[in-house]
Amino acid sequence: YGGREPLSGTVTLKGEPLDGGGIQFEPLEGQGTSGGSGIAEGRFVIDRQFGLKPGRYLVRITSADGATPLTQPNSSEVTG
Repeated sequence: YGGREPLSGTVTLKGEPLDGGGIQFEPLEGQGTSGGSGIAEGRFVIDRQFGLKPGRYLVRITSADGATPLTQPNSSEVTG
């Protein structure tokens, strides 16, 4: 798998597992791999075939708070 490694972990917020969301890894050292996964009950898993090469990554975690309504972009904001 070209040096890719599997990755798994737990994401918590205020000491509790994050109900749901997403996690993204962006390379900081030119590794040439980025990846991501969904988060369910605080856990995420990335299998080796989609894994990351060793190195430093910027990690982005997203999740809805359950109270804020989703907004849809106006058609004028969408570019193609």
